[in-house]
Amino acid sequence: MFTFLGNPEWQGVGALVAIVAIILSAVFELRRRRNRKLEASGSPIPKVAQSKLYDLSTDQGEIGYYRVLAESIRNARTVIYRSGRGFSEQANQSFVRDLIEAEDFALGNGVRIIRIQTSDRTPKDWADRYAALIEKYPNQISVYADFKDPLLVNIGLVDPDGKNPEIQMLFESASSAGRASYSVDAALSFDGQARFAQSLKRQFEEWTNRLRPLDADEVRELARAHLYFAYGSNMSLSQMRLRCPGATRVGRGILFKWKRNFAVRAPHMGAMAAAAGIEESGKDSDFVEGVVYDLTSEEKQRIDAIEEGGYKSVPVDFKLKNQHVSGFTHKALKLDYSPDLRPTDAYIETMIEGARTNGLDDVVKELQNKFGSGK
Repeated sequence: MFTFLGNPEWQGVGALVAIVAIILSAVFELRRRRNRKLEASGSPIPKVAQSKLYDLSTDQGEIGYYRVLAESIRNARTVIYRSGRGFSEQANQSFVRDLIEAEDFALGNGVRIIRIQTSDRTPKDWADRYAALIEKYPNQISVYADFKDPLLVNIGLVDPDGKNPEIQMLFESASSAGRASYSVDAALSFDGQARFAQSLKRQFEEWTNRLRPLDADEVRELARAHLYFAYGSNMSLSQMRLRCPGATRVGRGILFKWKRNFAVRAPHMGAMAAAAGIEESGKDSDFVEGVVYDLTSEEKQRIDAIEEGGYKSVPVDFKLKNQHVSGFTHKALKLDYSPDLRPTDAYIETMIEGARTNGLDDVVKELQNKFGSGK
């Protein structure tokens, strides 16, 4: 019941907000007319739920909504359910502070908080503050993670078993290029809808039963960026989009005192197929050019799993945009310099496509001269 409200196709659509507002206006108008009849007949008038729609594109609407949300959290008596992406780096930090302080206050009053984090990247300040809450109230707050387009995203539910449950719903727009970014458009806050609150509570409980709670360190990990140095077929952005759809290309990287080889057996491409590898040479004159991506912790786990079997993840320092930075790359578990090993044409073409797209002209020439593909 009501699960359609979290469907990504609905979120961020201005028409949805307008439809919600129209429906609520119609409902309250019908109730107003019914109450007028009841008043005329002398019958008792039932309590009407309070609701408000906030335009978060305005400062007034944004300040008003987060003030109401913080107050709702502070006034909680038993339990709070929340799902959301967390705040972006561009968010007003006073909102972040006020909401977490409100949650700290509620937890101090014995309230339970169940939160489901639906974004795999959060600001460091938010992650640190939330991790501190877990360490301070380990038996009262449970944080889960679900990054796979969950239905109940951006929902707040306060005291669903009480006489006057409160519900908050946030509506947003999403970009579709690379890792999705979101902008909040509107929010709806209402109370007194006991049946709806019970439905949301059941869905939250069913949802968390399928998930594992995060510890404080795992919450902090949500804020960590992983710089990935790709030197083989993963230089191709189109291939990385298939493997890690949210991967963000940062730019060209240079790994000094290493050299590239094609001595990694790749039986999934053919009996005598080879893939690219790298090895330390220790020589100042040697270097490998590659493409650097910004990955979340989940994306790093995904690319490590794909390369598992032939490679292992290793930390490396490399040059990126005239700065020396730390990140990771994949090093072959075993090198095989058999003269019969050779990369397939398709593999080399993928590497050339990635190198050319990223302006690595010397790599393109090197591959074409050595293997004659991608011309």
